[in-house]
This record gives sequence, C-alpha cells and structure tokens, in this order.
Amino acid sequence: MICLPILASCGRVVSKVGEYSAPSTTPGSGVSFAGHSGGAGASAGSGSTGSAADGGSNMPIMMLPSTGSSCTFTALAASRHPLDMYVMMDSNITLQAGVWEASAMGVRGFANDPRGANIGFGLRYYGTECDSASYAVPSVPVGPIPQNAPAIDMSVLGQHTLRASETLPALQGGIAYQKARVNAHPEAKQVVVLLTDGFAQDLNLCPPYQTVDLAAAAQQGFRSAPSVETYVLELRATLPVVGVTIGDPLGGFDTIASAGGTMAPIVVNPNDFINGTADSLRQVTRLAQPCDYSVPAMTDTTRIGMAFAAVGSTQSMQLPRVTNDTACGTMDGWYLDATVSPELMKLCTTTCNALRMATLTVTPITGCKPLTR
Repeated sequence: MICLPILASCGRVVSKVGEYSAPSTTPGSGVSFAGHSGGAGASAGSGSTGSAADGGSNMPIMMLPSTGSSCTFTALAASRHPLDMYVMMDSNITLQAGVWEASAMGVRGFANDPRGANIGFGLRYYGTECDSASYAVPSVPVGPIPQNAPAIDMSVLGQHTLRASETLPALQGGIAYQKARVNAHPEAKQVVVLLTDGFAQDLNLCPPYQTVDLAAAAQQGFRSAPSVETYVLELRATLPVVGVTIGDPLGGFDTIASAGGTMAPIVVNPNDFINGTADSLRQVTRLAQPCDYSVPAMTDTTRIGMAFAAVGSTQSMQLPRVTNDTACGTMDGWYLDATVSPELMKLCTTTCNALRMATLTVTPITGCKPLTR
C-alpha cells in the first residue's frame, strides 16, 4: 500500500511520508491550497480564498486541533461510484448545414477518449416518434467507454437527420430508461443529457407541447424517486424550416435544466461544434459524477478518513469527518451514509463541487482515527 504525505490540519506538519508529528505552534506555518487556505508563510486562518477563475472553491478548510499522536495512513481501496449518461441526441433538420455532423463527430470523440474510462455512455436519437416508450429503447445501450465506442461509432455513422424533433416524448422516455437503470445498477448514478438546438415540432405528428411541459417532465424525473438529473447541451445553430415550429431555445433551455436539477444549460462552443460537443460532455461528467465511495467489506470504519490535495500538488491534507450531510453546512468534509453498517463514504457538497471542477484530488485512507468536527 502507498503511504500518503497527509497534513491533518493547517497546524499539523508532516515529519515523514505518511506519519504525523505534533502540531506546530510556530506562526507562519499555514498551508497553501488554492481556494481553501492562505499561502505559505501566512498566519493560520489568515489566508484568502480563491476565485472561480483560479480554481478555488471559495470555502475555507476549518483549522482543527491535532491529537498530537503519530500514526500512519495508507490508501484505502474504496472505489468511487461511476456515472452513466444517456444522451438524447436531436436529429432534426433545423440545424445549419454541417452542424449535426460536426456535433456527432464530437459525440464519437468523447466516446473514444480514454480519459472517460469507466464512464457509462449510451445514445438515443430523437425525431418523429410520439410514443415516449420508444425512446426508452436506446440506439446504443449505456455501456462503459471507451469499450462502447465502436458501437457508438457505427450507430452515428448510420444515422440521418429527420424532419422534426419531438423533444417531450424523447425526454420522458430517456428519464424512464435511466430510472429503470437505477434499480438494475444501484452502484452508478444515472443522468439524462439532452443535446439539442431547441424543441422543434411538426404539429401534424404529435400532440403539441411547450417549454412548461418539458420542464415538468424534467422536474418529475429529478424530484421523484429514484432521482434522475437532466443536463441540457445547447447547440446555437438553428435555421427556420417551413412547416416546423421552433420553441424558445434560450429561455426554454434555462427552464428545463433548472427543473431537472442541473441549474443551467451548457452552451456548446459555436465556433467548433466537434470539440465543443466533446468538451461539453466532459463538463457533464465533471458536474454529475457522484462523490460517493464504497467502503470495502470488513473495514474498521472508526479508522478511515479522506485526504485531499490541490491538483498537481504532492502535499495533502486530511478532510474532517462530520456526522451527516446536515453537519457539512458550507464547509469541507466527509461523512458515512449510516451509523450502523455504513456502506458509503460521502463528500460534503463544497468538497464534492471542488472535486468535480478538477481543482483537487481526493483519496480514501485508513489506519488512524480521522479528524472530526
């Protein structure tokens, strides 16, 4: 097992790899961590918080007293829960020439990217079908990438654009598919990704609907158990087509994303739809990936903890353990999902958000009693 150089608090220094010494009382021993504490040489607790631009989480790490005892931590084999994405891909002809093809290439690029290892990815095109149940049958079933990439490549290359994009039944069907997967795959978080330029509808095909109906479907998916979030990827490249009504893409996107628990749509870079689509999907993985870690069987949960470090740094600190999600407040930390026979180590929201934004790394650890607050 690998010993970690962990600083248990801003007042505790590392004497050697993986081992703690008594806390330092010397002024100026603050630890530098972007967005969490002051720079080296600052008095404890006097650091400034980082901004969104420099990767800071704008929340301070609590200064906790050291127990003063020496103890060695080692890495704990607690795996982070995976993420499964079901992408509902708009296939209508309201897009400018070449945009759908470019966006489709971006989908393929994301699926073939080894950085997405262990992310689950499935695909369903939507167009003229009015039955939501048909959209719960994927064009490519959700599977881990890049292993699922060949199936996605073959599917995308064989797809053609359609006359309309019946978004409401597509969203309803996508949510239904992911809710069923929650029951079949409880170890993974399931989300729906709506890749669209706005809802276009041929009134001769399906019953009419509006933004409020799409928002209601997204909200039902998010608020009813099991919860499924809806992420919206916005393609701003729409042309009017005779016989097709175009929904309000800007206001509609905001409303749907908020109702689906994801706050705001992600705008695909209009100057590069290939890389922009792939980058937007990567952003979804950062924002959506769960911050839960499975506790291995037979683990002494009184002697486990969480270490974190700024990305690129070799200096780590220990996160404080709290009793539950409510006790997290707006501070960093972690907690167990149950007091008796816990199965998960869960990060507090502030820490989870920093992890998702790739400003820090987190490692479960074992061997010593954790810091608490």
